[in-house]
Amino acid sequence: MAQGLKRTTLNNILIAVSILLIVLLTATAPKESEVALPSPPKLDISVWNTDSGSKVWFSPMFSDHVQIQLWYEAGFGFDDERKGISYLLSRALQDELQQAGITAQVHHTSDYIQVAVQLPAQPERLNAQLARLSEILYRPDLAQEKIQQYKAVTSKASDELWKQAYPEHPYAGPAQGDQTSLGLITRAELQQFQRHYLHPQRLHASIAGDLVLPAAQIIMEKLLPDSRYAAAETNLLVNQESSVIKKANVEFHRLVPALTVEEQLDLRMFAHVLGQMPGQKVRLYMGKSNASLLIQNPVYRDEAMEDWLESGIMPREKRKLGKTLFEQTSTAARLAYNLAKHNTFDHTAMAFQQSFDQLQDWDEKRFKRLTEKWLTNQ
Repeated sequence: MAQGLKRTTLNNILIAVSILLIVLLTATAPKESEVALPSPPKLDISVWNTDSGSKVWFSPMFSDHVQIQLWYEAGFGFDDERKGISYLLSRALQDELQQAGITAQVHHTSDYIQVAVQLPAQPERLNAQLARLSEILYRPDLAQEKIQQYKAVTSKASDELWKQAYPEHPYAGPAQGDQTSLGLITRAELQQFQRHYLHPQRLHASIAGDLVLPAAQIIMEKLLPDSRYAAAETNLLVNQESSVIKKANVEFHRLVPALTVEEQLDLRMFAHVLGQMPGQKVRLYMGKSNASLLIQNPVYRDEAMEDWLESGIMPREKRKLGKTLFEQTSTAARLAYNLAKHNTFDHTAMAFQQSFDQLQDWDEKRFKRLTEKWLTNQ
């Protein structure tokens, strides 16, 4: 019996010690709000201009492929009266690259036609695809029968919102044009647009892969020779006016553009946190002329937002966005995309570090300040 009593006493002591350790560890463990974000990955970024006038960002990264991003200032904001002409060109490029066996994705935005290309690392295959890629970019076929197929478009639900938010502004769209405007665009006009807007002097490019700098420079020079045509001189005017369109359960906020690294991180973090509110959906469009914020089922004006912010969500959301920033450099494809994005805004090679530094200082006060600046006063 004495032995059983000793065993019980020992168990009780062990339990008490375990509880004490848990209490001590809990008390001394840093709160989530006190945990610093990890340091950003170190990147070896080089920036130069090609002989043909394109600005290129490069960073080496282990990869089985060479990743290239080509962002031409040729988005639908430059359509002028030919609504949909940049859309037709982006569709034609996508089809011709696919038919040539080149792994590529073409995206069409308010500011850019973006061409993301994955090329083989083996020299012979790389050179062959480089030559074909350059040929398509400078002299696409633009087959008449294909152009007619691309003109079969349908309107989008967001078209009317963009039109109302951006009256008398190139962002009004519609991005893909409409049946009337597309029907008036000829193949000759499409060729003219391609020659002057898909031009090396209107290009912001990037390259990432298992390469040394001289090799990357040779690749981009081969890809981007001089054009015999003059580059279009059209630029989008930066509009400093803010406004909001409210329809049913949707708000479309037109904001002044976020051009610096600090402004862009603020807008990204703000939209990210706003989008985490229960029941509320947020989409951010970041253009060079204006930024746009689409909010579905807006609840940010409710008193519930104050309680939600005070529940301690900010440290968690900072770490979520921090993870996203890390993932921007996790693969050669993602790195190339984000190098091109910083290139378009003329940021410095320290842009990634600056984003992490600013995110560390983000807090509820900053969110409330930006809410008042961007939403409450509209």
